[in-house]
Amino acid sequence: MLKLRKQNFPIAGHEKLRLYLAYTVAALADTKTPQFQEHNFVPTNNHIQELQESQILPFRDPKVCVSSLLGSRSVFQIRQIHSQLVVNGMLQNLIVANKLLYVYAHHKAMDDAYAMFHRMRGRNAVTWSVMVGGFAKVGDYATSFGIFRELIRCGVTPDNYTLPFVIRACRDMTDLVTGKLIHAVVLKHGLHSDHFVCAALVDMYAKCKLIEDARQLFDNMSSRDLVSWTVMIGAYAECRNAYESLVLFDRMTEEGVVADKVAVVSVVYACAKLGAMHKATAVNCKNVKFLLEVSLYLTSYNYYTVGKYNAAKDKYIPDNTSIDGWEGLRYDYGNFYASKTFYDPAKKRRILWGWANESDSSEDDIKKGWAGIQAIPRTVWLDPSGKQLVQWPVEELNCLRGQKVHKNNVKLNKGDHVEIKGITAAQADVEATFSFPRLDKAEKFDPKWVKAQDVCAQKGSKNQGGVGPFGLLTLASKNLEEFTPVFFRIFKAPKRHVVLLCSDARSSSLGEGLYKPSFAGFVDVDLADKKLSLRSLIDHSVVESYGAGGKTCITSRVYPTLAILGDAHLFVFNNGSETVTVENLNAWSMKSPRVD
Repeated sequence: MLKLRKQNFPIAGHEKLRLYLAYTVAALADTKTPQFQEHNFVPTNNHIQELQESQILPFRDPKVCVSSLLGSRSVFQIRQIHSQLVVNGMLQNLIVANKLLYVYAHHKAMDDAYAMFHRMRGRNAVTWSVMVGGFAKVGDYATSFGIFRELIRCGVTPDNYTLPFVIRACRDMTDLVTGKLIHAVVLKHGLHSDHFVCAALVDMYAKCKLIEDARQLFDNMSSRDLVSWTVMIGAYAECRNAYESLVLFDRMTEEGVVADKVAVVSVVYACAKLGAMHKATAVNCKNVKFLLEVSLYLTSYNYYTVGKYNAAKDKYIPDNTSIDGWEGLRYDYGNFYASKTFYDPAKKRRILWGWANESDSSEDDIKKGWAGIQAIPRTVWLDPSGKQLVQWPVEELNCLRGQKVHKNNVKLNKGDHVEIKGITAAQADVEATFSFPRLDKAEKFDPKWVKAQDVCAQKGSKNQGGVGPFGLLTLASKNLEEFTPVFFRIFKAPKRHVVLLCSDARSSSLGEGLYKPSFAGFVDVDLADKKLSLRSLIDHSVVESYGAGGKTCITSRVYPTLAILGDAHLFVFNNGSETVTVENLNAWSMKSPRVD
């Protein structure tokens, strides 16, 4: 935790705030005019004449002026535009002038900003706010207070943008005297109920260790955000009132405010003060997502749910977005079982490693003398939605990439299949992004379709659809007697579109006695940009596929008899009535790893 230190107010006594109109009115007394460096930019007559004689196009449209200012990348560019604005008389437009002030302040060129501000004939609340906030942000609190004092004297009403800046300045300087006088200004102008102003006051009083004053303001706030809660929780913890810190934290969670890392650290610190580490554990569990995984021999699949864990009761509760049953979430919707994870502290990631069991006969396993392989290790993390996991092959796999082939903007009409040549198709890494112009041709989704695998088996890759099926034909023979299609199919439900990812092994081999399922999973993805991505790792008898950046993963074990070694081919295809474009495709031949 940061320790608060009291600091002296670095201006002379006659520059302090003083009351003018009774105890509820405050203003700032005279302050010396800031002494700025000589390089303050003010366009001279010679400079203006040079610009008038140049070929620079005049700035006469306020929108063009504002756009140019916002596009500036350096103070030098801002000064050039400043000169052009003077030449064209555009600084008479207060919107343009304020935007110029803002851009100077944004680039921390406060000398230039003040020189311009000092010469402005017209000012409004925005003008004052930019200057007060700009000096406060660069740590020049004396000048910030001086401009705020001038604002009050000019009869301008401070707003909920200006006041938090000067209040936070008082907080950073732990200057309670000045802070209380500004609080009086807040009361005078009726801004004490404003959320942003009140939150800043709570923060100031808490940092100045006036906890009761901060709490009174906090309790009177009409609404409280996470920052306000965190300030009060941290203030109680810092002042060794750990019990009240914990009470506030519980109240915050009851009101539905989700704690961030700062809030959790504050309350854990309070728990440490109380010696209540069991409470700290419970607090941490409240704000961490847990995952419960089960590997069932009955199905040979890894199921999981996302939820919360109550450490006190030793009870796990799945979220209502996680289906706890046969149609629930899986790590992988294909040949993937008995997985384990471990944490890699060097790269701060969790690695998932699973077993890709065989789909051939026991007799075949006996003949070759082994059965089952480990799938490619995957980095696994929680999706930002908090509803599911996302998986992706570990980055180290990229070092096995060899010869590369790149394709872009390949249009696929209904029935098209285009071969991707130049790589070893039996051992490859393929990444592709598909786009489609419309979704109105999507097939109607039957609400009875709850099992993705059944839908894939029913529809397949050969049956024409609306938007899809489209994707890859992996481990394909030259004349497509054998191929393992990995593809998307899009359906239209009443309130949303449903995306299906399939890896269909039914056409994978001419061999007999093989288990050739139609593996599939639904993909929870937003189709606003009308794009879908697919990555497939192809390794002779294994096709590992990652849909929509790893939201849905499918591993298939296949045993081609024709599409082997150099006779294997790779295609992109579309069997939907809607044209699909392969926006970007990268494919690599994959080298075999070397074990030292």
